[in-house]
Amino acid sequence: MGAPKVGDITGLPPAVALRQARGGGSTRSSVGTVTHLSNVLRMLFSRAGAYPPGAEHLDSDSFSPNTPIGACPHCHGLGRVHTVSEESLVPDPGLSIREGAVAAWPGAWQGKNYRDILVELGVDVDRPWSELPAERREWILMTDEQPVVTVHPVRDPGKVARDYQGTFSSARRYVLHTYATTKSASLRARAARFLLSSPCPVCGGRRLRPEALAVRFAGRDITEMAALPLRLAGTARHHPAQPPRPGCALPAGHLHRGHGRLGLGEEHAGEPGADRRRR
Repeated sequence: MGAPKVGDITGLPPAVALRQARGGGSTRSSVGTVTHLSNVLRMLFSRAGAYPPGAEHLDSDSFSPNTPIGACPHCHGLGRVHTVSEESLVPDPGLSIREGAVAAWPGAWQGKNYRDILVELGVDVDRPWSELPAERREWILMTDEQPVVTVHPVRDPGKVARDYQGTFSSARRYVLHTYATTKSASLRARAARFLLSSPCPVCGGRRLRPEALAVRFAGRDITEMAALPLRLAGTARHHPAQPPRPGCALPAGHLHRGHGRLGLGEEHAGEPGADRRRR
């Protein structure tokens, strides 16, 4: 086949095949982890960071809150801690336990199980919550004890109710365990309703161990550097007393792809490929 009989073609862009990577966000996802630039930043701090006198050298994984050696041991790298209060677990103290005062407990059989165990332990489940002794309310909501009790359930007439061994769980223990371990999105969302969230008191919400936070580059720790827009982070100068090693710099290419206004530490909630497909 010979050459086409045309002299000029305009307005026809070339066809380009792009490999698109799909990925789902999580509570730990950020702009840096999705674009993989956080890997470069961790390497930068590991190899070229200014360490405190006498401090041991840290490898790049030590600067990641998603690794065991980098994550703050108190909040496990989340930057926030979850707790509960009597007010969050019992929103209406005028109700009795039988009426559902402990709203954080599950419904159906499990909730009745906890109630029946309290009956066996001598708790008046028909008394308004606010009238129960403070020490008893504290134990019901916050104890880590899990007593096993023989339960003699009282059910509706005509229903068989055999004795069984029931294990008690406080409202706090139930909520925290469900939130941390359940694979059900609905159960996790329900547990989250009763939680109080606050910055981690150990890392101050920065998610890393103190050893990693003590390392500086251009006068900033890695979380402060990650919070900078890329266009500023890319111009950060190294500490003059410790020249950077070859290859220790943030790649400039992303500054020309519309990412310069973003910070590496910003939360990423969407699919990384979606934005590319829309452009």
